[in-house]
Amino acid sequence: MSQQLHQLKLRHAGGGAERADSVAGECEAGRSRIDCFPDIISDGATAAYRTLRLAMQGHSAWAEEGMFYALERKARRRTGQDTGVAALISVGYELGSDYGLSVVRPLLWLLGGIIVSTILLYFISFYGVDSVAPAGASPDLVLKAVDALEFSFRQAVLPFDALRVKSDVLNGYAFNPGGTGWLKVWGSVLTVFEVLSLLLLILAVRWRYRR
Repeated sequence: MSQQLHQLKLRHAGGGAERADSVAGECEAGRSRIDCFPDIISDGATAAYRTLRLAMQGHSAWAEEGMFYALERKARRRTGQDTGVAALISVGYELGSDYGLSVVRPLLWLLGGIIVSTILLYFISFYGVDSVAPAGASPDLVLKAVDALEFSFRQAVLPFDALRVKSDVLNGYAFNPGGTGWLKVWGSVLTVFEVLSLLLLILAVRWRYRR
């Protein structure tokens, strides 16, 4: 694979201007194009993928540019060129949207954040936030679930809503066993997560439909 990557690099560097998918089509049927380039640990992998990315950019082959950008970032991390905060951001970007290649992944994170929050708040209503039997939560199971979903959804569409509403509103949620401080913290965490997921979705859409 390293030899194939090197040959592809030379063809682009030499002005052949061959599209990356011509090589991708040579690998096994049914595999994603990015899977045709598994080498992200060789010493020259980062430079090779950068050359390919710039070649694709020069020919407005945006899909291929995005693919080689993702491979370049993965190679930088695996070869130790990105460390510390840069490596953490790289991992987050890969998990969030595969470096902009996936629109579905950030959408799943968006929906997943709301669903996980709803389930968590629902079960907190039974156990409380300090493993103490909740005194303020409503016994109505359906109402608990509906309120947990409403709260979670509001944090996604109304950023930091938990910090802006009155305490009476937070205390009025059927799932709330008591107190508002913990709910404000959780609402803020959820808002940050949802905003980051939305930004990744916007970037992924921009990558895909860039012209």
